[in-house]
Amino acid sequence: FEYPCIVCPTATSPTGTFFVGDSVWFTLYASDNHSVDWIVWTAMPSGVRDSIRGLSPKVARDPVWVRLPPATAGTNELSFIARDPSGNVSAPISSGAGGFRVLPTVTRVSWAATVNGEIHDFMVDTLRDAVYLAQRNEGRVAFFSMTSKSVSRTVPTLSPASLDLTPNGTALVAASRFALAKIDLLQPGSAVELVPFTHDTALYRASSAVRIANNGKAFVNLEGNVTNAFRLLTVDLATGQQQIRQDGAQGGVALKIERSGDRSTLLIVRNSCTQRYDIASDSFAVCAATNPINLIPSIDRTGQRLAVGVKVYDRELAFLRSVESAHDMTFYVPAAYAIDPKGENVYHFIFPEGILRSRVSDGVLLDRTPWPYFLPTAMSVSPDGKRLVLVED
Repeated sequence: FEYPCIVCPTATSPTGTFFVGDSVWFTLYASDNHSVDWIVWTAMPSGVRDSIRGLSPKVARDPVWVRLPPATAGTNELSFIARDPSGNVSAPISSGAGGFRVLPTVTRVSWAATVNGEIHDFMVDTLRDAVYLAQRNEGRVAFFSMTSKSVSRTVPTLSPASLDLTPNGTALVAASRFALAKIDLLQPGSAVELVPFTHDTALYRASSAVRIANNGKAFVNLEGNVTNAFRLLTVDLATGQQQIRQDGAQGGVALKIERSGDRSTLLIVRNSCTQRYDIASDSFAVCAATNPINLIPSIDRTGQRLAVGVKVYDRELAFLRSVESAHDMTFYVPAAYAIDPKGENVYHFIFPEGILRSRVSDGVLLDRTPWPYFLPTAMSVSPDGKRLVLVED
């Protein structure tokens, strides 16, 4: 009598990081001079066990799929034995201690809705339970209700590219072509107030980004069809006074702008660097090469932590660490990512896993949330930290 055997080559052994509910595959081979009755696998320390029925005296299964139940969450070791009809069993083989990690799959309340037109930018309004959508091609701002899960109304304005709320939350400001458009949120249906740009409009200076600081000044990215058309403009929303900031973003050339939740810090993004602006001192820091791939940083509430993909930086734009993902992210940047207002977690979307949550303090991957709806191109955590909003443009 020959004892059954199992071969699980290193190249296909089930090691790495997985999530509850995943099905893990591995190469398995068992043979016997009479027949192989069962192939049994066990996950330790949970003790979860299952078996696969043998079909012939010489059995080859490639791949064999093992579905991971909730009890396997944690660090596991998978072991396998084969058994013949007489009860003889092979020596066990193992995936190796500590090499097989199963993380929780968290089912959160989620839903998706479709809107007509593109989404160039969006802004979450916790107070009104709404999301405002800049629909540049359609020439309008759409008001999306989180309660009805539909667009409640649209406001026409010329090519809105970016949105921000005023510090007191009473108005929505859109960066439109040649002007800022101010939409009164307290009096729906009132006329849109336009603040025209007064600097070199002959250079075809449209605006592509706007973020409002806690001093009431809107920082606007101007752009055009020549190099010197790209400038950083400030607009005082109370007085209408405008100023080109030559001291910002290497001579005033800005591409994208983002702010902290409390509006105390702005980040100005250029092709190969990111520059911090401190509102209290009205000054720009040295341009730091933290953003070589021209991504918009996600900033926490106070500006102490920011994320660019899975990379986390501190207030001074010094690199802290890369948070862990389900895959090697050395040469890959998630299409959608966001840091939460407290700066404690980074969320990022990876297909097909879904939404992954990693801890900022040590970079550890914590869990995943399935996302069966669409492939998001951007995400944002609401100011109160209670909702994660994902959009596809």
